[in-house]
Amino acid sequence: MAFINEIVRFFLHFSGPATFLSVICLVLTVWLVIYAWRWRRFTQKWRTLMTGTSGQNLEVVLYDQLRAKMQMEDDVHDLLENMKQVEANLKRCVQNVSIVRFNAFEDVGGEQSFALALFDGNGDGTVISTVYGRVEGRVYAKELKNCAGIQTLTAEEEAAIALLRPRTLAE
Repeated sequence: MAFINEIVRFFLHFSGPATFLSVICLVLTVWLVIYAWRWRRFTQKWRTLMTGTSGQNLEVVLYDQLRAKMQMEDDVHDLLENMKQVEANLKRCVQNVSIVRFNAFEDVGGEQSFALALFDGNGDGTVISTVYGRVEGRVYAKELKNCAGIQTLTAEEEAAIALLRPRTLAE
């Protein structure tokens, strides 16, 4: 405060009160111009914030964002439920397939006979065997539970199942 008093005394001593008041008015005018410019810049930013980029009120924009977020949460919940249903259904679909080709008879070549094993995610499924001969061909289907046959299986059918067993149990 003493510093300001010294400046005032200095101006009053070397010049008249009119000059002193003129300097004070000039300083206040410069300060007022700077303050008005800052205030204008602040109000422009405030208007932009309050109206948003789309010209809507900030309250409306925030409400729309909240509603969109809640809708997305509902959508994610629905998707998770659908995914669980798909995963449950997928367990019952054929996921593992193996085939073993063999010659059923000594006089027939080319490994035309085969055993085809089909498993779902639980290790349940079917093994289909064909026995090809020169005169006739036969097809057999046997049910599987937990990677094992319910009926008696041939060596080739067991081999087709054995190819899948490590993969099915690892999943």
